[in-house]
Amino acid sequence: MKQNKRGISPLIATVILIGATIVIAALLWIFLSKEVKLFSDKQGVKCTAQQMAEIEVVVSKCKSSGIGSDFKTIISIQNAGKTDIAGFRIKADDNPSFASEMDLNPGENKDKTLSGKISKLTLFPIVIKDGKVVTCAEKLVEVTCS
Repeated sequence: MKQNKRGISPLIATVILIGATIVIAALLWIFLSKEVKLFSDKQGVKCTAQQMAEIEVVVSKCKSSGIGSDFKTIISIQNAGKTDIAGFRIKADDNPSFASEMDLNPGENKDKTLSGKISKLTLFPIVIKDGKVVTCAEKLVEVTCS
């Protein structure tokens, strides 16, 4: 038995593929443009030279203690600068960083307890600038814990 089925022409198939590609690209653009704007807004706020001059962080103690999986690391952080610090972005060893709220007024000293045994800490001060959260990466503090 002979079948006389015909497919669509190559020209129409090409037009459909190009149209589908354009629709997919437009949908991705709409979806990702909000994410790119949010990311660029976060990256656009940087510490000013005046803020960097007013930030001074001193870590006087970083000690790990515990047994087995019950290790804790205690760090003593002092704000030796002239501006309020709203918190820190903390990177412990080679793990991803995380934010930690810790209001530190100038001259104030506070302890922070972190879970786990940590050998190296990196602290990035966070300040509030015009209602926006600013991480001052230029004023990072690296500490080796015992």
